[in-house]
Amino acid sequence: MRLLSTKELQAGTFELKVFDGYQIPPYAILSHTWEDEELTLQDMEGDCLRAKSKKGFEKVYQLCSLARADDIEYAWIDTCCIDKTSSEEITEAINSMYVWYEQAQVCYAYLGDVPSKHQFEDSKWFGRGWTLQELIAPANLVFFDETWSPLGDKKDLQQQVSSRTCIPMDILSGETSLESYSVAQRMSWAAKRETTRIEDIAYSLLGLFHIHMPVIYGEGEIAFIRLQEEVLRLYEDHTLFAWRHTDNRGGLLATCPAAFAGSANIIQTEFESADTPPTISSRGIHLELPFMGVGRQGLGLVVLHCGEIDNPHKRIGIYVKDLQLSMRQFGRINYDSLPQVDYSDTEIGHGQTKPKHSTRRICVLAGRLIRYDKKQLDQLAVDCHRQIYSPDEVSEMMGAKKSYILGSAAEAGDIEKLWVILSRSDIEIDVQDEFGRTPMMRAVERGRYEAVKFLLDRGAEVDAKNQSGQTSLIKACQGKRIGIAKLLISGGADLNVRDSPGLTALFWAIKSGHLPLIETLVENGAAIEKRDGDGHTPLSRASENGRAAVVELLLSWDASVDSPGRLHRTPLMLAARMGHYDVAKLLLDVGASIEGHDGNGRNAMYHAARNNQKKIVWLLSGRLASAKARETPNRASSWPAKLAQRTLSKLR
Repeated sequence: MRLLSTKELQAGTFELKVFDGYQIPPYAILSHTWEDEELTLQDMEGDCLRAKSKKGFEKVYQLCSLARADDIEYAWIDTCCIDKTSSEEITEAINSMYVWYEQAQVCYAYLGDVPSKHQFEDSKWFGRGWTLQELIAPANLVFFDETWSPLGDKKDLQQQVSSRTCIPMDILSGETSLESYSVAQRMSWAAKRETTRIEDIAYSLLGLFHIHMPVIYGEGEIAFIRLQEEVLRLYEDHTLFAWRHTDNRGGLLATCPAAFAGSANIIQTEFESADTPPTISSRGIHLELPFMGVGRQGLGLVVLHCGEIDNPHKRIGIYVKDLQLSMRQFGRINYDSLPQVDYSDTEIGHGQTKPKHSTRRICVLAGRLIRYDKKQLDQLAVDCHRQIYSPDEVSEMMGAKKSYILGSAAEAGDIEKLWVILSRSDIEIDVQDEFGRTPMMRAVERGRYEAVKFLLDRGAEVDAKNQSGQTSLIKACQGKRIGIAKLLISGGADLNVRDSPGLTALFWAIKSGHLPLIETLVENGAAIEKRDGDGHTPLSRASENGRAAVVELLLSWDASVDSPGRLHRTPLMLAARMGHYDVAKLLLDVGASIEGHDGNGRNAMYHAARNNQKKIVWLLSGRLASAKARETPNRASSWPAKLAQRTLSKLR
């Protein structure tokens, strides 16, 4: 800290000394507004006559004279005790300024535009940004008019000063610490103050929040955003978000102290600290707060842990919009509104009670002056008053049977209604109806892709079962809904779970003959050898149902061609019995056994003949003859003919 020797100045010379840490001696300090020809450090180190010729010399001289009169040997003034050519020294001074004023023996506030005490409150000194901390920090502050005549000290004039600045008198008197006032209240004290440089309005507030941060001239309004980010890290005080303004470029954060002009009476309310404190990421500010949907297009209300001094039973809320109806990212809307929220249960009509707000972890857009694109601007362009649901609408949505209200919204694919219901009530997302169907299952049945996605994103149980043991994936396969099936699979659906009859999703897909759906299931891990309740494999069922394309697909995945099912019947036996020629031929082409027997000792030829499947008998006869010919060449001319003749004679 560089101090000016008052003794030397009185003697007509300049002497500046640098003191560090605990070696700083008692000093007086000056608060003033800058005018033309202020003395700089370079002036003090240069030609003494040139320095004395500048208008600013009078301030330095009077400061030292007052300090000497109070028997103080050193003095500090920002014009010439800081090397403004050094960015490092400027940063140190700005971050230390509050403490320097606080630790001064006395602070002299020079009001150069006040001719008499009658014009005291009209001074521009009360409207400057830097003088806010210079007013609050010193315990002993004396005001002087333009002739350097004393006007009185801060304690004597505290009522006038409080009236002019809106700073409480107990802060001016030092009876109460800054921490007793909320962030919003402290911000409000700077709401009508101005600085020459945009960044200084933020830097001048560092001391009021005991914050240190880099000084970056040229960043403009971002400095105030950075200040609030630091406040958020240091204080769990939701009044930081209780501001009103037309400028929304800071998202959840204000772009200037003027936004807090109406927040002087907003204080923190008692609350249990969230398990996870507020954090900042590239996505925005993450908060755990009471939340409820209140209107269309994802319109919600976040309830802050703060309220007005004269209305302690209500809390302050802010309107936000769920940008994708996913509860993942919100944008604040209606920046000029801070609705009062009754946080207790209240009547919503027809004798029904409104559910309490549910506490949620949400992320609200915030940033270093957000540049919204057109799509985001359109999303945030919501007229809250026109979009808010009426009490009757809320009653209709929230008053019905729980399993019905959510399930019917899911069936209809009404995302907005689903969003509101789940944000406001205590309804479980997987509540089941009388048939055991969850809302997501009902959405799957109706092919409501967006509703299924919404419910999945909100944590719906993907493998929940109805009374028949069927999951949403099985329902999707029954309805040939491949898009929804893929969505459920990506959501972690179990591909191999069996319903009450013992069928997996793959069996249902095979039953429908939907090749892309079958491919999707198998490629994502559906077991092609898993058996149903009758012991059949997917290949057996496809063969029995005559699904030649499905059989070919399963065979390309190396499905076991002779794996027996119920009664030990192989896929070939089932195809022969049902007369599916193309299927039988496919099975034979990959080596299916002709001579295998089922549990009753009957082979594929028997099943074909027994069910009058002539074409398959000829196919099997020819293949069997070829096989026997290869085994016993000498009998090749007689054995196949006899076998075929015996079989065909039975068919006649």
